[in-house]
Amino acid sequence: FSTTRALAGCMVTVKRIPDITRNGYCFSDGVGKISKFTTRVIASEMGVSDPYGEPPSAYQFRLGGCKGMLTISSDPIVNDVHIRPSQIKFEAEHKRLEIIRWSQFSAATLNRQLILVLTALGVKGQIFHDRLNVMLESINYAMHSDKQAVELLQKFVDPNRMTLALAQMVSAGFRRTNEPFVSSMLALWKSWHQKYLKEKAKILIDQGASLLGVLDETGTLKGYFDRHASPRKGLTMPERLASLPQIFVQISSMEKGVWPRVIQGVCIVARNPSLHPGDIRVVHAVDCPALRHLVDVIVFPQTGDRDLTSMCSGGDLDGDDYLVIWDADLIPSQWHVKPLNYAGRNAPDLDRDVTINDITTFYVTYMKNDSLPRIAHAHMANADQLANGVYEPKCIRLAQLHSDAVDYNKTGIPAVMDRGLEPRHWPHFMEKKNKRTYRSTRILGQLYDAVKTEDFTPNLSNPFDSRILECNLVKESKKFEQFASELKVNYDTSMRRIMAQYSIRTEFEVWSTFVLEHNSMCRDYKLHEDLGKVASGLKTSIQDRCYKHLGGKRDFGHVAPLAVAMYRITHQEAQDALATLRGENAYDDLDEAPGLPD
Repeated sequence: FSTTRALAGCMVTVKRIPDITRNGYCFSDGVGKISKFTTRVIASEMGVSDPYGEPPSAYQFRLGGCKGMLTISSDPIVNDVHIRPSQIKFEAEHKRLEIIRWSQFSAATLNRQLILVLTALGVKGQIFHDRLNVMLESINYAMHSDKQAVELLQKFVDPNRMTLALAQMVSAGFRRTNEPFVSSMLALWKSWHQKYLKEKAKILIDQGASLLGVLDETGTLKGYFDRHASPRKGLTMPERLASLPQIFVQISSMEKGVWPRVIQGVCIVARNPSLHPGDIRVVHAVDCPALRHLVDVIVFPQTGDRDLTSMCSGGDLDGDDYLVIWDADLIPSQWHVKPLNYAGRNAPDLDRDVTINDITTFYVTYMKNDSLPRIAHAHMANADQLANGVYEPKCIRLAQLHSDAVDYNKTGIPAVMDRGLEPRHWPHFMEKKNKRTYRSTRILGQLYDAVKTEDFTPNLSNPFDSRILECNLVKESKKFEQFASELKVNYDTSMRRIMAQYSIRTEFEVWSTFVLEHNSMCRDYKLHEDLGKVASGLKTSIQDRCYKHLGGKRDFGHVAPLAVAMYRITHQEAQDALATLRGENAYDDLDEAPGLPD
């Protein structure tokens, strides 16, 4: 289970409801319902809301032995939650509701696997070049324009929503004053994007979103039907649209006074990673008045012959993020590719209780046989060098093996990759050291070569903002200087501990979660989420100590003098450190350092 936060004032009553199953597929796998009353309690206690001040529409949760998603619904009353059998992992006494995360808008990004599949489905390579160039130009322009910086930071929101915090600082004028923290953060944001564009082709898509998936509890949306999988030729556009399964997507806006927008038209839906040609599904986004209370989620249908989520790389609704893109240039020409059958294998049953020895044996075996990265890399290399790309039999086999490897920790059955699936040569963009490589001229090689990266260097010598250092609260702030100094020591100790734990080079990377280099403690896709929780915990603990020192007062009049004291203490420590560093560098330039003892 993931790290959670138990809600002190949120005791709930559990009501069990049935799963929706058909043809051996579970359409409601991992999702239940929650009352609006309970969502208001959650929003109040956790201090979360959507951009319109309403409680989020859906929550990833844990409750005793249950986990998954809960979607806001009028069906549960007061403090009821409706739980389905697919959410019950083991029987336990139900206590307090624990929240892992909640629905919110995140920017849509492509990656190498998605680009390989989209290319195979008919999307032209020039489209990816165009999106890449627009992104690089926009980021460069944002370094010199508050308006462009705020627009991009609010548009391309990361999962930890740090771009929104940075946008607020830019709006407050800290970029114009060249303030060291904000200017360093913007430089890091630029370097981070360049790194991930080059190494992972992480291209941001304006007309798209990354959202949690939930179920259409009304049964209104039309699902996937086998009879539509092979439509006849010569269909009109309305007839072609009628052959597609439907989804409902309503996107919030960060602009004041702009209400949510319901997406309508042809879209693609996918889940990371997507390795098989059928992992990316073409769907029809429609307006559905009965679902307009749901914002910043993808609503999937409960009708049809097969659930749409399992077609997307074997996904479900227990907290998976789904990518939805309505950019017409990225809609493939092939609409009805047969999906892979992601039927999971069952874990072997023991005829006795599980022992500690069983657990330790499985852990060691798992570590020895975890072949997920090896399979993913082999798939990418084969898809790049073989004529039919992801349609090659080798790639299809590797896609199935990848699914088995993902489920290995649940099934205990390892995915065994044959030697014949291992590439003999590797494309240059994969940066395989001590391996035989070739220069790829296909789309991933082209995108890799098109990106030039810049090293990140914090702008620590920039002057701190005089608007704070010389404001009319300086005199009042002096009574907080001792507390601020002690708090800074504790903060620095915690920050260094986090940096050492993940082998991260700078404080800026931890604070923002825009990490350029880290150790192998966790993979890139997991690091952003894990570090986000750690960094958020540190910030929250510092804030809580500040509020406690202020006697619980949180208004601007009480908080501002303390904030000024903290900023001034940080400024003084930075100046002292820079002076020490300049002195050391000065001695480095001399043959002998005068005044030093023998």
